[in-house]
Amino acid sequence: MLYTGIHIALIPPITLSSVANILSGVVGGQVLLVVMLELTGLALLIHGRQRLIWLVVAWLVVPPAAVVLISVWKPLLIDRFLAVSVPAVAVLAGVALAGIRPRGARNAGVVGLGLLLLISVPQAYQRPESENWRSAAQWIAATSGPGDRIAFQGLGCSTPSTSTCRAERAIQYYFGRLGLPALPGRVDKAEAVGDARGPVWLVMTGVDRAHAARSREPFTQRYVLAEERNFGGGVRIALFRPRGGGGSGRRYLY
Repeated sequence: MLYTGIHIALIPPITLSSVANILSGVVGGQVLLVVMLELTGLALLIHGRQRLIWLVVAWLVVPPAAVVLISVWKPLLIDRFLAVSVPAVAVLAGVALAGIRPRGARNAGVVGLGLLLLISVPQAYQRPESENWRSAAQWIAATSGPGDRIAFQGLGCSTPSTSTCRAERAIQYYFGRLGLPALPGRVDKAEAVGDARGPVWLVMTGVDRAHAARSREPFTQRYVLAEERNFGGGVRIALFRPRGGGGSGRRYLY
């Protein structure tokens, strides 16, 4: 869990793609990450026999390696924990550029790196939209009733395992943290579509409005969409009621 000042955000389990995304985000993008790795290799090629350069390399490598290793058991891989290695990146880049010969090639390298850094500045100020799982859990708790079921759609949610479904872990966390009533019983999405015996909540992650509409389509024959809300960061939750069961059929998209 990560406290953001507004609510708790779930840190997803570590994957190769998440490591690459975090590292590229720290240095300013994938292109800049590749360039910095090449400059680090160049610095080692030029000054590899000097002990001091290996201290700087350790400064660069050890903190991210420690965070990645710990994240295998307890997810901690976020950019703020890797910021300590950013000065080492700058030092190694400077050492590499200073060792380039002739002078014209060195100047071209400095200008090229400067342009890449300038291009990456806007990315450093882009903040992804937060996922407001607290409000999502509160809405489900306040609106759900006996017999309601809940289905999850998103990465890791295709199996009954709670540990792989980030959306279910988030909802369960806030139900416990806020002392809310029991979470509606989980049901597979395909099973819910074919068995309209009661209201169904569909929790969708990583979707936009168009994708959410396609995800709702299988429910339309047996259910009426009572309400849908957007909780940011690609999180949308829809409440379906069986046709003929008193559902209003009204949509509330926020």
